[in-house]
Amino acid sequence: MRKGDRCLLHGLTGSIRVFGERVSDRHLTGLLVADVSSSNKVLFAPASRVKAKAKSLQKVLAPPAHFLLSLAVESLPHYLIKHTQAERAALVEMPAKEISQRIYFQLVELAARIVKPKFDENAAEGLAMAGTVAATLLEELARTHRGPEITLAAARKNRWPVNLQLGMKRKNGKVCHTLEGAERAKEFLVRIKLGENPQHILKHVQNSQANPITRAAELLLISLCEQREQVAQSAPRARTLWSKKLLALQHPMTATNAEVWWSVAKQWMDEQWKSNRHFFAPLIKHLKLENPHFTESTVKRQVIDDSLKKAFKALAVRP
Repeated sequence: MRKGDRCLLHGLTGSIRVFGERVSDRHLTGLLVADVSSSNKVLFAPASRVKAKAKSLQKVLAPPAHFLLSLAVESLPHYLIKHTQAERAALVEMPAKEISQRIYFQLVELAARIVKPKFDENAAEGLAMAGTVAATLLEELARTHRGPEITLAAARKNRWPVNLQLGMKRKNGKVCHTLEGAERAKEFLVRIKLGENPQHILKHVQNSQANPITRAAELLLISLCEQREQVAQSAPRARTLWSKKLLALQHPMTATNAEVWWSVAKQWMDEQWKSNRHFFAPLIKHLKLENPHFTESTVKRQVIDDSLKKAFKALAVRP
């Protein structure tokens, strides 16, 4: 190495501890700098840089809390909402339960018209179209941030609509029919946990008219449970400090351990406030904190530390 050169030290062996946390050599790359300009001594970076690096290693590193966006979505996928506003005008004020009942009776009416055919009616085509569209929408919604709601609905059912189709294949020199899409449908049904009863009784998550704070708390609890399951299946070396805390939570959340659950949830929400504050817009609006005179710390305290915390801990399972 020529005199006067500066380089990063690589290939460090072993590990050291920074503020009580074990930090591997790859995390310290860039912290130690070799300076051979005069005395060939190794100089350490300023302590402030070491502290900043150590602090960054303790970030939550959890996925974005997309479930909060569902609080601002009232019904079906955006494209259909946008292009059917006029047709849905009479349904906008109608409760979801009433819409479901109407759809049920309309489907039965289509079936009745198949049993006793009426002229100028194509009831079979209409019934098939309704089932196909429903299956398509359910699958598309399961891929979005509305996934937790689909999972909750599926957990209470033992049957679920899926789209399958017949294809053609050649077997023993002959062309015959084959079923296509079965593996995709199986993966979809496993992913939404069809027929698995939810471990917590969540009453408001699918009710767009319910208090947004309550819905947000229920969605937060669902997401924590799902993240906990994913962490349990991940490699130990890939787990962050936050994910280790999540995995250590005693399940289910009870009045005894609710504070510990909230400490993990709060760490996630605090990070999301910094990186994705727009996720909390429905909650800020509901609490009437949109006035610019409110300081950011005041808004954050009322949204996360007060309202969301109270609603979240209220979900604790009681004996």
